[in-house]
Amino acid sequence: MLQGVIKLPSQQWSWSKHQIFHVPIFSQLMTWESIVNHPNLKLVKFYELMVHFLGRFCDLYTPEQTLWMKGRLGWKMYIAKKRARFGLKFFILCESESGYICDFLLYTGQGTV
Repeated sequence: MLQGVIKLPSQQWSWSKHQIFHVPIFSQLMTWESIVNHPNLKLVKFYELMVHFLGRFCDLYTPEQTLWMKGRLGWKMYIAKKRARFGLKFFILCESESGYICDFLLYTGQGTV
């Protein structure tokens, strides 16, 4: 999310040691190798956030929530009939009676498994 605030020409420049582009928070939070070697490169920015939310869903349940997104993503969904037309699409596995969220998957395009 911080990469949306600090705009650099390339994602790799966030980990640069050059004095003009050096932003120490990125190298403190994660290494560049952890991004390059991630199994799903489209989810690399959201993976830690998804793991956090999945852990929280085991403790807390919110019946319905729209994840509105106006940022720059190649796999952002456009749904004309909804009030929040741009957003992220999730496939959610819920328990039928209570609606308890067991697992979820963020849709990243045609190659989503």
